[in-house]
Amino acid sequence: DAAGRYLTNRKNLTIPATNGLTFVEGYEASCHQTGMNDYWYCSECDAVFTDAAGRYLTNIKNVVIPALGDLIYVPAVDATCHQNGCAEYWYCSDCDAVFADAAATQLTNRKNLTIPATNGLTYVPGYDATCHQDGMNEYWYCSECDAVFADAAGRYLTNRKNLVIAADALTYVPAVDASCHQDGCAEYWYCETCDAVFTDAAGRYLTNRKNLTIPATNGLTFVEGYEAACHQNGMMDYWYCSECDAVFTDAAGRYLTNRKNLVIPAECELVYVPAVEATAIKNGSYEYWYCPICDAVFADAAGTQLTNRKNLTIPATGLASNDINGDGKVNAVDYLMLKKHIMGTAKLTATQLLHADVNGDGRVNVLDYQLFKTLLMK
Repeated sequence: DAAGRYLTNRKNLTIPATNGLTFVEGYEASCHQTGMNDYWYCSECDAVFTDAAGRYLTNIKNVVIPALGDLIYVPAVDATCHQNGCAEYWYCSDCDAVFADAAATQLTNRKNLTIPATNGLTYVPGYDATCHQDGMNEYWYCSECDAVFADAAGRYLTNRKNLVIAADALTYVPAVDASCHQDGCAEYWYCETCDAVFTDAAGRYLTNRKNLTIPATNGLTFVEGYEAACHQNGMMDYWYCSECDAVFTDAAGRYLTNRKNLVIPAECELVYVPAVEATAIKNGSYEYWYCPICDAVFADAAGTQLTNRKNLTIPATGLASNDINGDGKVNAVDYLMLKKHIMGTAKLTATQLLHADVNGDGRVNVLDYQLFKTLLMK
């Protein structure tokens, strides 16, 4: 009372609240999630207190214990034609937990945040390289933009060139121009293992050597061979170019030779007979060759000019070569000179003796005198 007659204390004066406070036990903060201190709140008005008596009013925000680590923000990525996108998210740098909100209250994972690509990737199976052809690793590509990936998820961008499995190198053969008698050939590449032929270094365009042939500008002429005879050489078949006269053993003009190499030797050797000069009374003969088997006669050692001994005869000269005095005439004057030489009344010079040897035996004697007389009288 105001007069101070009735002593009491504050506890006795307390009027109990109509609604008690509810206790909420706190919890510690983690690396990515905030903690909370103990607090009490009124279930009727939602007032928050740091004590059970309700003396120290506060709010939920003030009892929060901050998380021990920072959340890292990852912005959203739009989906493309071939690559998935992703909604924005936050993740804990310590434990990698993923959240859909900055407050780390909406736990999720990256898979749930995926925004599907607008166009799926097409799979292309790989194949092994062969001896002459490149192989290819498997890959995925976008049919809309043709981007190429090494994985089905489209994470590892690449290109087809990087996916090639190299084959053994092809061997290059340069082009050869055609000549008048020989075919040429376009350049090509071939596999040394299987001999496959290609028109390109990458081995994409298969062909064969026949298709690469450049025809010769002039065809070859065929000459039929013939067998050797006893005295005459034979000849093998051959082909020759009418433009440059090159000779080949084959119709394609691959094997160059010459006519000498194509000769088939005769069965026997021709026998040589040297020339014999004609004398005043005796026929001479040109040199010749004859076959000892069939007696065929030839004017040449090769046996190509067939003849006979009659055609090779050099007629006897008569006294035409017996002009002893050298006056250009053969007459009684020459006869008298020879007679005197035989009788020993005069001597002939060496030159005159050559003309006085009527029978051509290398001597000048009575026989020459008698022949000279006989021929002169004719």
